[in-house]
Amino acid sequence: MAATDLRTRVRRFYHHARTNWPWTLYQRIGINNLVTNMALWPEDGETGEPCRLERKDYQALLALDVMERFRKFPFVFDKVLEYAASMKMLRLTPDSVLLDAAGGFGEYTAAAKELCGLETVYCLDAVDLPDRGDGVRRLVGGVSNIPLPDESVDAISCHHSFEHFQGDGDKDFLAEVGRVLKPGGRAVIIPFFLCNRYAEIRNVLGRKPFDPKAKTVYDPFGTFPGWGPYERFARVYDARAFAERLMPAMDARITVSVHPVLFEGRPCPEMPANAHQPKLNGNLKAMMLVKSRSDERPVGQ
Repeated sequence: MAATDLRTRVRRFYHHARTNWPWTLYQRIGINNLVTNMALWPEDGETGEPCRLERKDYQALLALDVMERFRKFPFVFDKVLEYAASMKMLRLTPDSVLLDAAGGFGEYTAAAKELCGLETVYCLDAVDLPDRGDGVRRLVGGVSNIPLPDESVDAISCHHSFEHFQGDGDKDFLAEVGRVLKPGGRAVIIPFFLCNRYAEIRNVLGRKPFDPKAKTVYDPFGTFPGWGPYERFARVYDARAFAERLMPAMDARITVSVHPVLFEGRPCPEMPANAHQPKLNGNLKAMMLVKSRSDERPVGQ
């Protein structure tokens, strides 16, 4: 092995160890999210029909080259289920214009482009990440100001990111969804954490709450808030916060529903296998927003 290759590998190992320590240890010894699991748990509150996934839905995604990193897991991985659920709920067709918000490297958009034959797919992320040559159009920016024109996309997805939007990012994103969706368009936020209380969760001390109405949960073992440069924070909602914080932020033409996600007829993910997740993620839910084709607010909203 060349000396330069060895140095590169050593740097990568050091960076990985520094970034993931001690969170990997917490997971291995089973104390990750210890405080969160005692303070918060999922509530029902679903208003829509279940999104039903079968093994074939999971395997179709897993077979794609862009999903290679998930094939090493000997169990059904939660993020792949989220991708499969949003694809099904968005009802994508080849002429759909798709935006994946906070989409990282764009593995979901690349998968949707391949499976659904999409021509135009956007991946929005706050970090300027390299183009992978997969036909995904990459946008750099925040979810509070999506760099796309009004009513320019048919479908919006957001995977395992909504809970990390800091400040008023959650409300701003919902307002932006209403702006950029075409009439008749759909958006899916998955997972959506509907819990026993409205809470802000952190794994570091010394940071002021964004919303004084939320209960502050400090969890020194919390892997749920994340540990990257844009994380260390998570927010979950109870029914009251859903009604008072989120609903007023939405376009008047948006209909909102919360759907349970079932895999082979059962709640998912399989929590003993997906041990990196807190218990409040044990009943996967998706929030769907549908923009009506008229200027009138939908009945019941």
